[in-house]
Amino acid sequence: MKKKVITLIRHAESENNLFYESPNNKNILKLTPDPGITQKGIIQAEKLGHYFKENENSYNFDLIISSPMKRAIESSSIIFNKSNAEKTIWDTVFEAKGPYSKNDKSCIKRSEFKKKFPEYSLPDTIKEQGWYSKNFSESVYATFNRARRVLNTLINDQSHNNIAIVSHCIFISIILRILLFKHIFIHFSCKSQLSPPNTSLSTFIILDKNAYIKELMISPHLENNLIIP
Repeated sequence: MKKKVITLIRHAESENNLFYESPNNKNILKLTPDPGITQKGIIQAEKLGHYFKENENSYNFDLIISSPMKRAIESSSIIFNKSNAEKTIWDTVFEAKGPYSKNDKSCIKRSEFKKKFPEYSLPDTIKEQGWYSKNFSESVYATFNRARRVLNTLINDQSHNNIAIVSHCIFISIILRILLFKHIFIHFSCKSQLSPPNTSLSTFIILDKNAYIKELMISPHLENNLIIP
């Protein structure tokens, strides 16, 4: 089997991330199901884009996959603004539980994707009413099984050799746990150090259907980043 490289990237800082970090508890009330990225997030994404450009021999992506959530697709469009790689949106790599809220289900519509992100192809499953059609939050087991299906699809893909995926903290963490713990189910509420920071990247190599982790949650593009040799 030909060697394949897959890089998992967490989106840049979102509006919800900013509210969570605020000492003012009232900001929690401002949380939205599908937030965009902040000004700080834009800078993070731009820096990661520059880093990939400066190291394109190491990160020669031929496919860019983005979650359809606003914070992911906004990050992806900035990070890979100058990339000539094929770009697509998968509605299978969204964050755990999904965006559903009893008061708001503000998913991007198909026509909005085409207008704002025309360089990204869309699967037929993304409809005009929004990409998330369920009226309930995804269960823990459903998220785990979705991550496992995504991983199997990536491993068995025969058309691309170097894939980047812009996704989310918990979803990426689940994929990493599957790789490390060989498909054993681990509840994502368990205490774990596998919590990737904004715009961090984790790279693993697939060879003969075995996964070898090359980089784990690193952020070499950000200032004051600690890199242990």
